[in-house]
Amino acid sequence: MKRGMVFLWSALGLFIFIVVCFLALKIWFDAYLRSDGFRKLISGVAFGAIQARGEFLPFHYSGTTIYTDGFQARGAGTAFFDQLRADQMRAEFNLRGILKHAWEIDELELQQLQITVGNQKNREPAPSPAPGAGGPGWLPSKVDLRQADIEDASLEWAGETRRASVKGTKLTITPEAAGSMSGENAANPGSWNILAEGGHIATGDLPGLEVSSAKLRYRRPSLFILDSEFKCKEEGSLTASGEINFEQSLDLELKLNGVPLRPLLPVDWRRRLDGNLYGDIRLLSAMPLTGEPDMEGSLSLAQARVEALPILDQIALFTRSQQFRTLSLSKASGDFKRTQTRLEVKNFVAEAEGLIRMEGAFTVQDGRIDGAFQIGVTPGSLQWLPGSQGKVFTDSREGYLWTHLHLTGPVESPIEDLTPRLVQAAQGAIIDKAQKALTDPAGTLLDGVKSLLPP
Repeated sequence: MKRGMVFLWSALGLFIFIVVCFLALKIWFDAYLRSDGFRKLISGVAFGAIQARGEFLPFHYSGTTIYTDGFQARGAGTAFFDQLRADQMRAEFNLRGILKHAWEIDELELQQLQITVGNQKNREPAPSPAPGAGGPGWLPSKVDLRQADIEDASLEWAGETRRASVKGTKLTITPEAAGSMSGENAANPGSWNILAEGGHIATGDLPGLEVSSAKLRYRRPSLFILDSEFKCKEEGSLTASGEINFEQSLDLELKLNGVPLRPLLPVDWRRRLDGNLYGDIRLLSAMPLTGEPDMEGSLSLAQARVEALPILDQIALFTRSQQFRTLSLSKASGDFKRTQTRLEVKNFVAEAEGLIRMEGAFTVQDGRIDGAFQIGVTPGSLQWLPGSQGKVFTDSREGYLWTHLHLTGPVESPIEDLTPRLVQAAQGAIIDKAQKALTDPAGTLLDGVKSLLPP
């Protein structure tokens, strides 16, 4: 009985001791969470991980939930952003994480996140994380974030030649296996999966895009676009994939599906050309961006309509056919490559089936075009062009009669060499007809000449 009582009182005493220790530890832990040392620890780890300098606003507590009105940061070192501001933050801590030597956050909520990107000049060095700052060395020095939800995220990019923005996007961020921020690995904090939904993209004077969804992965210094879809405001859509390495280069693949062409054209071309774009484009550029990225790819135009082109007006005049003034194209496609100073187009094809077809290549540099083309028209269109079949349109294939065309000069008002050749051929035909008429005993010279002249 004595031994039993001793054991009972010992067990009871141990239990009381454990309870007292737990309560004391909890009181101390709650006090530490509210201390300036803990705020400095979290600030050091967070800002070291995102390569920034800044500060959190004061923390507020409700049990293991921490609130703050937000924080502001300035990009430092190789951070991809210049300014970052988060408003209305709530973090739910899980105390079991301490057993894993980590400050474990089950859920982080932000009402609003604003990021500005563009100017990486004259930055301060990146801050070094301060593991254990403000507390005993046995305390956790890393933060494990399980999920972050951002209700309203916006990003503004200010390049030297163009501005762009993404606004009103909802983000859900989850880490991969190594997704933690810590003093030891803040320079390489693992990969983060990002799901973006909704929002609007604006780029200079180009038409806006609505974000349907985008699956991204971020592992500093690169953002990988895995799967995304964006809707045009009027009709059509595009998808994007690729990598943006904020320290080295940008390499993106775009796939266009019925994107309206007219809003993409210079103002003076919008009344001349219309249609919907399909095809693939690759964007390449060094980072950070200092101008327009290089582009290359293959495009086709559907529901295309061409009008008010000088060359078409000339053909309409000579053929006495108004169909050439406004063309509905059954086919329009080409391969292109564009740098900041030059546009090169190859394998260009444009056809209004049963009327006219154009093939060739051209370049545009310093506002001037230089192109070499083959133009084919149906034989019936040439009946009012004296001498054209014998002296100009001399090649017959694919149901068309063909001739060459050279286009040069300013893009707004290029000069073509087809009209002078048609005029010369017509004059030669009139002279030949007149010479024959001189030998006509019926004296039909005047009628023959009149029949060759345009009405």
